[in-house]
Amino acid sequence: MYGDKSTATAATAALIGKTSTGVSVGLLTSSLGYAVVTQHKNGTKAFGSSYDSTSVFSSTVTEGTALLTVPTAITSADFTGTWTSM
Repeated sequence: MYGDKSTATAATAALIGKTSTGVSVGLLTSSLGYAVVTQHKNGTKAFGSSYDSTSVFSSTVTEGTALLTVPTAITSADFTGTWTSM
């Protein structure tokens, strides 16, 4: 994952984090907060968290299927329904 101020380009952004092979991260940020979801491509669980909650949430996923629908909000609003608070 690369990041920098909003004026950065792909060539100037700094490496700020790496995932293990096969691990994907979905991240939504703003100046007000963040939400993040991660899962392994061969795993059966996705995990998420957000700035407004102390919980880590989990959801069962189909192995090999990416959970591309979240995060859509910078809050814990996405972590309802099939998501369980840990």
